[in-house]
Amino acid sequence: MFTLPRPDECEQVRMFGDRVVDTAHIKRLPALARAIVRDMNAKFRSSVSTPERFGINAWIYGERVIDLEIAGFLDSELDDPEFLYVTRQEFCDFVDRYNWTHPGDERDQRFQGAVFLCNEEEQRIRRHCGRVRTYRKWRRCLGRRHRPFLPLARGWL
Repeated sequence: MFTLPRPDECEQVRMFGDRVVDTAHIKRLPALARAIVRDMNAKFRSSVSTPERFGINAWIYGERVIDLEIAGFLDSELDDPEFLYVTRQEFCDFVDRYNWTHPGDERDQRFQGAVFLCNEEEQRIRRHCGRVRTYRKWRRCLGRRHRPFLPLARGWL
């Protein structure tokens, strides 16, 4: 369970996303992930190349990590490094609106996570229906193909 910090607990100023206050009443990470998935679906469904295949699943690891798996893109789009970077960055920026960061301590965040854009084969084998799943032993589940996409410079896992 996590809550917003009290002002007297902060030694340095935290940077809050514009959706943190609106979601402050959400105390459990799976519920927050469902809110993020719902809002992402509403914002991005019409902007992807294959909206009929668009979908988002969230994976919860422990009490602090949300990974989002996003479908709805063509392989030809994902083969373009610029498209891949810009699109992933747009999704990461959207998710950051629900988070806070602490410039002096990269571990002091509301949650950590990553955004994965699924290729066409992954879209065929996975059902993207807005599911939020909780995993316990997540390090074994994270495959090698995800490692290049982990935004370590931003403090995400």
